[in-house]
Amino acid sequence: MLMFVDESLRQAPKGLYLLAAAVFLPTAADSVRDEMRHLIPRGQGRFHWHRENEDLRMRMLAYLAGAAMEPARFYVARPIKNSGKAGDRARAKCLERLLWDVRDIETPVTLVIESRQRHNDHKDAKTIANARWKWSPSNRPGYRHCRPETEPLLWAADALAGAASAHLAGHANRYFEAIPAERVFVTEVEV
Repeated sequence: MLMFVDESLRQAPKGLYLLAAAVFLPTAADSVRDEMRHLIPRGQGRFHWHRENEDLRMRMLAYLAGAAMEPARFYVARPIKNSGKAGDRARAKCLERLLWDVRDIETPVTLVIESRQRHNDHKDAKTIANARWKWSPSNRPGYRHCRPETEPLLWAADALAGAASAHLAGHANRYFEAIPAERVFVTEVEV
């Protein structure tokens, strides 16, 4: 199982941090990548929720609603204060909870996490190392950091994170409503 992970941080009204995981079986990954590349305008290079117009956001969500994707996972920490340390703590807690939830999955799991510069990737690596030591060696998930320019399935996590955080912050329900409810698991995480 492949889990593509991205985040969304909202400051208003009370601040929330959301970690989204778009989940795919390895057998579906290549075809979904190809389709997602065709969704964005030629020469654009990648999808990024905050830079896209309404039409492309909705086309991406409509595609994901019908794509060969397993139910998405959302981890929400709120309220959080407007500071780097609060965001780092929320990210670590959400990532720990994701790892806790996938420990009982019987098929091998690989997390593909959007890279956020080397020093932030190192923070993720420490969080993952601290969580994984509790697992049996045969069941530990693998992980790697990637850039969205080279891994289109990170666009799915970005779109899902954008839609869910807009909904949870009370800005736009239409995005989150485009994702079938049976394909969504939302977990509140204490920080």
